[in-house]
Amino acid sequence: MYSSLLLVHSWIRWVVLLSALALTFLFVRGWLTRRTWGGSENAQLWIFSQTLLYQGLFGLLLYVGGSPFTKLLISAPSTALSNPVPLFWSVRHPLTMLSSIAVFFVGRYLTLKKAHPQNKFRSAALTLATTMLIILTAVPWSGLLYGRSWFRWTL
Repeated sequence: MYSSLLLVHSWIRWVVLLSALALTFLFVRGWLTRRTWGGSENAQLWIFSQTLLYQGLFGLLLYVGGSPFTKLLISAPSTALSNPVPLFWSVRHPLTMLSSIAVFFVGRYLTLKKAHPQNKFRSAALTLATTMLIILTAVPWSGLLYGRSWFRWTL
């Protein structure tokens, strides 16, 4: 089950990153062209929020459901915290990703409370860009000490 969740989590990361990038550009364009904020923008934010939540849920299930790094953190905390690879997987990655989810939802809430459409577009663009930048800092890019392949193909 762990490897299946890891495969799904690995692929959803691309959906999250690419949709955050696309939506950032879409909202910047709406802001600069003075478009009217409507139902499709609300729907796009909602769909992104669901994708982000599912990614977080799969990550949480991986964290509590069999991650060897979580097991190491529980059984030998000093070893896990003194080694950069277990430290990344047991502390930095999950906390940074949870922070990105929190930033997105606070930003989304603030965006939807704005009255003027250009303020909504600007707020949504900044929220998505900030969320994406936070996520990018904790993705296990290949080539890094704790990195994984860009595309996981098998269980």
